[in-house]
Amino acid sequence: MLDVLMSNDSKPGLTACSNKGFHITFPNGWTVSVQWGPGNYCEKKWDKPNAPERTTQGSLVMYRSEDAEVAAWRYENGKRTWHNFGYDTVSGYLSPLEVVAFMAQVAEGRDLNTTSPWDLLDDDDTDE
Repeated sequence: MLDVLMSNDSKPGLTACSNKGFHITFPNGWTVSVQWGPGNYCEKKWDKPNAPERTTQGSLVMYRSEDAEVAAWRYENGKRTWHNFGYDTVSGYLSPLEVVAFMAQVAEGRDLNTTSPWDLLDDDDTDE
């Protein structure tokens, strides 16, 4: 899950996230988040923040993972609109090639679904 603060800045650029991921905002206003490490949907999800698998260089802590989670959003009228993967606004356990393919999809604005995945939930528990 995204466990970092997300600014509402839609200017193109890059943001580092706790040495276990990044955000990249494209000229089309869409931002992609790529995260890996404790708490993210990746092989390291259940690691503790001070797990021995992390790499420490001086006071810098870095995490390595064979996969990562991704999410994408843009701001419309001051409100964050998320890409819907069809089941959630985050998709996990993506390989590096899948991450790059998703980033290209977002950068090109292809097949981005901004409907809420939770709008499809049925609040009615009856079988009528």
